[in-house]
Amino acid sequence: MRGWMLFAVLFLGFTVAGCTNKISGNVTVDGKALSFKSCRSGQVYGFAGVELKAASGERLRLVMTPSGHSVAVYFNASSTTGVTIGRCGPFELRRQNSTVNKVTNVAGKATLDCKTSVAIKGEVSFENCH
Repeated sequence: MRGWMLFAVLFLGFTVAGCTNKISGNVTVDGKALSFKSCRSGQVYGFAGVELKAASGERLRLVMTPSGHSVAVYFNASSTTGVTIGRCGPFELRRQNSTVNKVTNVAGKATLDCKTSVAIKGEVSFENCH
């Protein structure tokens, strides 16, 4: 009996650990560093890409267009409407093999260097975003 309980606990632990967001990199918005704490697959919001959320509440969406280009959209912490930055640099997006609540996890990376009304610079890598 103990063997099965130990197996169940370990299995659940590995399953939950495998679904944890992993985000690394350094990104600045108008010179201020963003510390990303979570990410979501764009599938949740109806687009191909990822939404990265900073500890400050700011969000950055990296959207893959049907033509294969990427577009950045920035949301300040108090806004529900984003500022479309446009093309911001190379963006790689790949679907992972796992799904959570019928949303396929995504992973990828981006090198950002753009300025319109908002300047965004840096690099970010992410995985297990669902």
